[in-house]
Amino acid sequence: MVDRFAGAGGVLRDDSGAWISGYARSVGRCDALLAELWAIHDGLLLAWDLGFRLVELESDNLEAVRIACAQSNVLSTSALVGAIASLIGREWKVEVRHITRDSNGVADKLAKQGRLLGMESTIFGVAPAVVAGLVEAEQRAAFAPPYIR
Repeated sequence: MVDRFAGAGGVLRDDSGAWISGYARSVGRCDALLAELWAIHDGLLLAWDLGFRLVELESDNLEAVRIACAQSNVLSTSALVGAIASLIGREWKVEVRHITRDSNGVADKLAKQGRLLGMESTIFGVAPAVVAGLVEAEQRAAFAPPYIR
């Protein structure tokens, strides 16, 4: 049962895990899958608009990953799913993969912040204070040499 507003959000990082940009928005009353699809859509659109043509898209929602990879018929008639497919089909390389929830804390926090925002995506050029420390912690964890992990 959906009983409250959901948010979508995410972060663009460079190949060392450093912050490039972030985004968040309210997506109204919906379930977690639809909110994640909005986050995927907005992240792809932002990456395209910023000129990136080699993108690794990560999501902790396995069904959203399957939908983005066209490996699921769930919501296949949705305009949002069509928009995601259209974005992925542009002249660029997008790799989509599933990650664990504990690897996705910044995006999760931005999505929670998104519930408080409007329906248009808010772009953050600098990491908001609510995620600044977590950005650095995730960067250290993800890019630490293997013998330290």
